[in-house]
Amino acid sequence: MDHHGVANQLAIAVLFEDEQRIKAVYDGLSAGGNVLMPLQPTFGSPAYAMVRDRFGVTWYLSLEASR
Repeated sequence: MDHHGVANQLAIAVLFEDEQRIKAVYDGLSAGGNVLMPLQPTFGSPAYAMVRDRFGVTWYLSLEASR
C-alpha cells in the first residue's frame, strides 16, 4: 500500500485561541511542506491558513474570532 497516497486523503482542521500558537504551528508545518494558503485574515477568521505538511497531510488552521 502507498502510505503517502493515504496521507493525501487526510485533512485536519484545528481551531486556535492564541495568535502566537497558530503562527508557531503554521511555521512548523510550512517547514518542508507546501503552503496552499498563507496565514492571513479572512471573512470568518482573523488568521486562517491551509498547509500540506511534508507527509502529505493537509492542515486547515483557524484563529477563533474574538468575542
